[in-house]
Amino acid sequence: MSTDALVESRSVVQVASSRPATVHIAFLDGLRGLSALYVVLCHWWCQYCYNAALSGRYVNVCSNAKWPVDTFIVISGFCLMIPVARHGGLRGGAVDFFKRRAWRIVPPYYCAMALSMLLIATVVGHKTGTHWDCSIPVSLGGVLSHLVLLQDLRGQWASMINHALWTVSVEWRIYFLFPLFVWLWRKCNFASTLLAAASFSYIYFEILQHVHPGHYSVFTCPHFILLFAFGMAGASLAYKPDQSTRSASLGVCLFLVAACCAKVALYVFRDSIGDSLSGSILADIMIGLVSAAIMTYAAKNATSLITRALAWKPIAFMGTFAYSTYLVHAPLLQCEWLIFRRFHIDDSLAFTIGCWLGIPIVIGLSYVFFWFCERPFLRKRGNNALV
Repeated sequence: MSTDALVESRSVVQVASSRPATVHIAFLDGLRGLSALYVVLCHWWCQYCYNAALSGRYVNVCSNAKWPVDTFIVISGFCLMIPVARHGGLRGGAVDFFKRRAWRIVPPYYCAMALSMLLIATVVGHKTGTHWDCSIPVSLGGVLSHLVLLQDLRGQWASMINHALWTVSVEWRIYFLFPLFVWLWRKCNFASTLLAAASFSYIYFEILQHVHPGHYSVFTCPHFILLFAFGMAGASLAYKPDQSTRSASLGVCLFLVAACCAKVALYVFRDSIGDSLSGSILADIMIGLVSAAIMTYAAKNATSLITRALAWKPIAFMGTFAYSTYLVHAPLLQCEWLIFRRFHIDDSLAFTIGCWLGIPIVIGLSYVFFWFCERPFLRKRGNNALV
């Protein structure tokens, strides 16, 4: 998204440019990097779900791959809202915003889709009993739905080709609500915007439930609209010029109180909602609230331990290409699994080696993908983005 140079003590790295400067807020990059790393770890664990002993051993640590996705959605709303909060509106208008988002998101996504299909055609196209099996075989409907970013609307398409790509289509549609939310924020206040986001989420959920009860909403995640709005609210609290530190602190407290309420509800009603769709949605909302609180606090407290920890250079560096990591890690993990199986390595040892050696290799290959398939779209068409 276009933005002038942002200056945040110890948390902003500014890159010179002839146009308005491109900036990265280091603690957000760190949060992205940790989230991407956790997704990869969880999906590596998923590769061994057929092994009951191994999957059971790490279930409490590696079974929540959706939680970092919640954080990604909140980060997206937070980042997109920063220049709006600082300048009081959406510069360039809605059409320009959609063009910039398309140029930033879609080309790397298509490259990842092409790479996944190439690997399916040559290396990972056969069933192995692993988590990757949900991505194959590939149908014409699956390919077309991915091309138009609608794969999440049908269960059999959502995981096809690359089981991580369904979230891209979910977030892509949320972008179309962003100008409306900005308009509401300017005309009313953020309470109205959050109410609108909650209303859209509920209406969308009910429509999907009516079309196919309990099915489409698993992948389309209507409540992600609300998580996106949490991020927008956090950025408004942290970066709006007339917003006081006291107001931001109050906002952080409200985020955390709401998250605690969600956690209490999950505990009290654990027998009735448990692993149900309602429980999953409530857990996602809890993670979204906590993520928004962390971002808001870190943005207003540049010298805090949390901010400095998240801005640690190795973690922040991983965050600069977290999108690429997310796009390509799934087929790369399957390739890694096949290599271990080719050499008849015990599952437990293979999982351990994968954690300490294989995952760093996947991260490294993701950086190569970033360099050739994502980085070019950060610099063209004046795409000075806070990403």
